[in-house]
Amino acid sequence: MLSATTSKRDDHNKSNMFAKAFATYNILATVSAALLLRQSGTHEAYRFRLVANVVGADISPSVQGNGVAFNPYGCFGPLNVATDVGGTPWYFNGSSSGVVLPGHWGGYETFAGMVVTPNDNKNRVEVGCNQTTPGLRFVAGDPVPHLSYEDGAWMACPGKVLGDNYSIRLSYKKAGQSTLEGCADVELWPVCADDLESEPFEGAQMVTCLSDWTWG
Repeated sequence: MLSATTSKRDDHNKSNMFAKAFATYNILATVSAALLLRQSGTHEAYRFRLVANVVGADISPSVQGNGVAFNPYGCFGPLNVATDVGGTPWYFNGSSSGVVLPGHWGGYETFAGMVVTPNDNKNRVEVGCNQTTPGLRFVAGDPVPHLSYEDGAWMACPGKVLGDNYSIRLSYKKAGQSTLEGCADVELWPVCADDLESEPFEGAQMVTCLSDWTWG
């Protein structure tokens, strides 16, 4: 039979283990953000890439700093969070509050837009031709605003979690929805695409983005 002293000692040990685990998580989160923050500041630009900043659960290998990209040969399909460097260069359309990429797919002028597709609790984020989900916006953050939609958050999920064969998919969770098992919690931070020439269109809006692309 355990004594009261032994029971208290066990409770104390469990509390210490929880405190150490929580402290370790905070350190990892701080280090993770620091890797993404090794840059020369911020400025405004029309073109930007979106990169994942892990803010909670992560997966292995980590998606920290990965770019958000889609097949450049078409204006529709899944969005992946699986490129170590780079990602699709986007514009923000202030008129429709959408994230878009103008292009000439199919031999005529069109655009690819970010679309949040509800599907029970597996809300895929994809790209659609000549369409975009309105209501996307950049909300204040430190050191840079991050992309937001309604009151929810973003996840990076292996394709098998969402029931397809793609690698790491961008997904969305509504406010109050738990992170899907096997997915990472991420924010989407803009990195200025200064290496590319900007071709602003009517409605294009400048965004505040990270100035550099130096990770780790």
